[in-house]
Amino acid sequence: MSAQGSDFKFSRNIQKFEWENRRPRLKKDFDYSTLNIPRINLRLSSIGQINEIKKFCAKLGFNPIYSIEYGEILNTADLSKSSFNEIITKVKKFCFNYGIKLQLSTPRILIERDFDRVYEYVKNLCLTEPVPSSIIINNIGYLWAFINDDELHRIPVEIGQGINLLNSMSIKCLNNLHPIDTVDFSTFEKSINIKNCIKKIKNLIPNRKLTIAGNIRVPSLGLCPLNNDSAIVSRLSCKAPCHNGNYALKDPSLKKVLPFVVDGFCRMHMFQDYILHMYEYVPKLEQIGINEFVIDLSDLPPKYVSILLTHFLNTLAGFEKPCKDTINEYCIQELG
Repeated sequence: MSAQGSDFKFSRNIQKFEWENRRPRLKKDFDYSTLNIPRINLRLSSIGQINEIKKFCAKLGFNPIYSIEYGEILNTADLSKSSFNEIITKVKKFCFNYGIKLQLSTPRILIERDFDRVYEYVKNLCLTEPVPSSIIINNIGYLWAFINDDELHRIPVEIGQGINLLNSMSIKCLNNLHPIDTVDFSTFEKSINIKNCIKKIKNLIPNRKLTIAGNIRVPSLGLCPLNNDSAIVSRLSCKAPCHNGNYALKDPSLKKVLPFVVDGFCRMHMFQDYILHMYEYVPKLEQIGINEFVIDLSDLPPKYVSILLTHFLNTLAGFEKPCKDTINEYCIQELG
């Protein structure tokens, strides 16, 4: 955890965590449907966020969302009430009714015990109407199983953040195995690298995504730290504290807090402790070839759907100036 490699017990360094962000308002006398809205993608994890989209669209008067990513991280409280299949079926019906493309996302970490079961669940969902618009693959073994399954060849493939493709040759390699519809460039550290890579694959890969708002992932691998070691051995003995709000790990040596969320496999996903806002850079990113813009809400409460979408639309309309503390993610200012 620490850069110095110091050991510490999770139980002493876990704290409740509340995200902070000012709540903007939509302008009552402005018609947002007149805006030239780029493709907005929401990366979601809970049914509560889906319900918040319904409220936001009703208030706005139309749906501004192009696509939704769903499936990699599922809210554990939702899973305590409904099965994986039931949750995804609800999301599929919602997307169909609202004219939103559903990009069904698969786990980044799949151990041998879970692989076949998860693959069959997702396959059945891909073959059942309404079918998802694409499948996001975050695991190289999953990709290999998918491209060797003749029944799934009609489903477009996206390479997600779980597979690090940091150069054009890696992308061309996978595209040579099976046509790739979309690549998520959010794992690239610098925008100049994104620009140079897109130049070489633009004619091969029609869709190029980038996270421009919301959560920023921290590379991590581990089980849920909310219970003591003996409870982790058996999921049946877990009291599911992950149902009761947001948590973060505190690294005393770095004086840094890292919020985390737990998925249905009891695996931990960590994030930076701030919310990304890069709406003002959308025109520059469009110029270098990005054509789908991700708002990551993986570890954010449902109310942040409206908050971040309102920030995006108000910035697009010229009602909001760039934040003074905007994080220079991807070193985007190097684009000039």
